[in-house]
Amino acid sequence: MSNPSGGTVRHCSDCGRAASHAGNACASCGGPLIDVPMPAPAAAFVGRKHSQILAAAVTFCLGLLVVRVVLGFWLPMRFAALSVGGDPLILLEAAAAAGTIMYVLLRGEEGDFRALFVVTLLFFLAQEGMSFIASAYGLLQFRVYALVVAFATTVYASLGVIAAAYDGDAPAEHSRRPLLAACGVIMALSAARSLTPTLGPSAGKLVDVCGILALIGMLVFLATWLFRQAPKPEPTAEAPAEHPGMERRGGIGQVEKPQP
Repeated sequence: MSNPSGGTVRHCSDCGRAASHAGNACASCGGPLIDVPMPAPAAAFVGRKHSQILAAAVTFCLGLLVVRVVLGFWLPMRFAALSVGGDPLILLEAAAAAGTIMYVLLRGEEGDFRALFVVTLLFFLAQEGMSFIASAYGLLQFRVYALVVAFATTVYASLGVIAAAYDGDAPAEHSRRPLLAACGVIMALSAARSLTPTLGPSAGKLVDVCGILALIGMLVFLATWLFRQAPKPEPTAEAPAEHPGMERRGGIGQVEKPQP
């Protein structure tokens, strides 16, 4: 007899049974009825979607494709039509296409901000992994991959911050502020990494260290958040209190008889 709107339900103060009948006495034991408040159900998450953010992501993806095609016709000797290996623009287009497709698939359930945060986090993990491989094994090609993915990460992280600004305040989402802060940190580190060729090797090493620290902090926060969100065992329902003068016998069709 719960109230879905979060009102009250009547319980017997003696035996604890819920009562649905009229009157002030329990139908089972005759004890007085009291009103017990029922908590309102938690509001369900509603993913917020904005057409402007979707249009910006699609424009970024298709714009790179158009630019690459135009350069292929304009400068065919420098930008071959099917050049893949050393062409950063094609690599950036591939990353943008993968990120946009992932974002479009996720935004239906998660909304713009959460979908863009997932894309941003995955890209950030990819760029940090490529940068580690380039530093550990001396594979300079992975350094180029990391720079390309860092640029794409900066774009999607920026769109995530803009989507959060469009959403406004969302007090029901407790993890919103940490996710927004993480998105801002990723945007700053990715923008710095994409500029390391002009800033010098010392700036690249500093970005690598900050990226590792950011990943460790995010993993610690994720582990803490998952631990707090773990389902707790529900308390077992206690047996209703016995009414004075009544004796309860177990078994199917329990029978109560007055004590002598």
